[in-house]
Amino acid sequence: MATDKCTLIPEQLFDSQDAFISHVKHFALENGFNVRLDDVERDKGGSIRKRDIVCSSEGAPRGKESSSKREDSVCRSDIEDSEPMTPTKTSGLAHSGAHRRKSMKTGCRWLARASRQSSGMWKMIML
Repeated sequence: MATDKCTLIPEQLFDSQDAFISHVKHFALENGFNVRLDDVERDKGGSIRKRDIVCSSEGAPRGKESSSKREDSVCRSDIEDSEPMTPTKTSGLAHSGAHRRKSMKTGCRWLARASRQSSGMWKMIML
């Protein structure tokens, strides 16, 4: 049984903000990337009137830390060479920076933006 591919079209209408978000997430999944909710613009009453959804790799990668390391940083080899780990030492690892992962930010500029229309429908205004 063939299924239709999910598409995004400029000026496409959605019944709600949730429908817009769900559709964009489905599109991203089908096309092999992840998205995250980004900026919102609110009206005077505080309700969301515009919503951006961006590629999860959007943004600049974190720069390398300066050459002077934080003094409270714990290196895995320092722990392995010392006495066995205790609960106190384990809890210290959680905030030490010893488990930092490589940034997934690549500067991707993919963006979907929709705004709430006076009818209550959400309209794709930028893709």
